[in-house]
Order: sequence, then structure tokens, then C-alpha cells
Amino acid sequence: MPERPRTGGPEMLPSVRGLRAGARRNLQAILEAAAHLLADDPDASMQEVAAAAGLHRATLYRHFPTREDLMLAIH
Repeated sequence: MPERPRTGGPEMLPSVRGLRAGARRNLQAILEAAAHLLADDPDASMQEVAAAAGLHRATLYRHFPTREDLMLAIH
């Protein structure tokens, strides 16, 4: 069975320069909140991550369409 291509990780993040200022702040808030929250509770939901970042879940999913994408980005 072929290996599934990686869809996330820091190397896959959108170019920070290409993002507007608000999107850069949102991305940073998501990554910081996810790192802290998931370190304490690896089973935390995407909704909990979004709330910890002070954002709506839809904003989180715009940056990270799957939980795997988010997990790869913070590792």
C-alpha cells in the first residue's frame, strides 16, 4: 500500500509573507494554542483548539483542513 502523502507540517504552511496581517496573527494564535492545549490534553477537539486561540472553528479549518495537518504543523 503506498504511503499517504503528508498534507501538513511546518514546511507545508502557507508562506507567512503571503498572508494578510490578520491571517498571520490567527495562524500564530492557532499554533500557540494547539501546542499548549494538546500537550496537556492530546484528545482535545478542534473546537477546543479554536476556542483556546480565541477564534471560530471555521478559521482554524481554513488554516488546517484536518486535525492531522494541525498536528504535523506543531510537531
